[in-house]
Amino acid sequence: MTRFASSLILLLFFALVSGAQTSRTTVETASLNREIANFLDKEMLAHLDYIKSYNPPPDKVFAAGTTGEYTWGSFMNAVGAYAAMSGNRTLGKHDLAREVGQVGLVEYRLKGTRFSQLYGVLALRSFGRDLNTNPVWQSLSEEERAQWRKWLDVSAFYDPKTQQVINLPENYLGVAARIASVSYQLGLLKDRALVDGVITRAARPFVNGGIYSDDNPPTGRFDRYSNEYARFVWDAAEGADIGKPRIVDVVQPQLEPGNAQFGSQVDAADPGADDRNRPDHVFARHDFLLVSVLCESKPGEQG
Repeated sequence: MTRFASSLILLLFFALVSGAQTSRTTVETASLNREIANFLDKEMLAHLDYIKSYNPPPDKVFAAGTTGEYTWGSFMNAVGAYAAMSGNRTLGKHDLAREVGQVGLVEYRLKGTRFSQLYGVLALRSFGRDLNTNPVWQSLSEEERAQWRKWLDVSAFYDPKTQQVINLPENYLGVAARIASVSYQLGLLKDRALVDGVITRAARPFVNGGIYSDDNPPTGRFDRYSNEYARFVWDAAEGADIGKPRIVDVVQPQLEPGNAQFGSQVDAADPGADDRNRPDHVFARHDFLLVSVLCESKPGEQG
C-alpha cells in the first residue's frame, strides 16, 4: 500500500455521517471512494483555476489568504499527494507537475524554510524518485533547478557544524532530518555525512533512552509535536541503516500502540547530558489553501 493510496476528507466524512439516519447504515467503500475522489477532483480544479499567475502569486485564493508562512508549500504538497493518489498527471487544463514546479519557485522567492521546504521535497518525490524522469524536475529550466536546490538547502535553518537548528525549538531537528533524507533519496543532496549527522542528532533523545523529545531543554516542553517528532525521525532514518543499533529500530517502539508516549505517565524525557543551548520557542503560522487529510502507511509498511 503506497503512502497516498487512501484519502479521508474529514469534512466530507462528517457531512455524509450527519446526513445518515440514526439507525445503522451501511456505506459501500467503493461508493465512498468515488464520492471522495469526485470531491477532490472538483476542489483541486477549482483552486488551480482560481490561480492565474504564480509570479506574482495571488494574495488570496477564494477567501483564504496566501500569506501564511507555509501556505504555498502546504498547497504544493496537496497537489503532489493528489497526483500520487489519483494517478492523474493533468486536471482540466493544468499540468500538475508544472504546477508543483512553479509553486516551488514561489517559495524560493519568498525564502520559505522549514515546513515549506519539507512540503516541497515531498511534493517533488510524489512524482518519482528519479529526477531524470520526474516530470516536475523535467519541467524546470537549469536556472529554475538551481533555485529549487538553493531553496531546499537544509542549512537555511540547521547548522551542520554545531548540529543545532538555528533559533528554533528542538523539534525542528525532525523537520531538518526529513528534508535531508528525502533530498538525498532524490539525488538533490550528495553529502551523505550531512544526512547521517542530522538524522543521528535528531534521534539522540531516543538513542539515549528517552521516551519523549524535549522541545525546549532544559526547561522542558512536551506537546503533540513531541510524538510527531518520533515519526519524523523514523521516516528520515527508514532504510538508511544509520547507527548501531539502527535508528529505525530504536524509534519504532515509540510509534507502536500502547507505547510509553501514549501512556498516562511520563517517566523520562531525555536522560542524556544537556549540551544544547536552545533559545526560547518560536511560533509560526500554518495556513492552508486546500486542506486534505491523507492516510500514510504505518511504520514497517512499504511506501
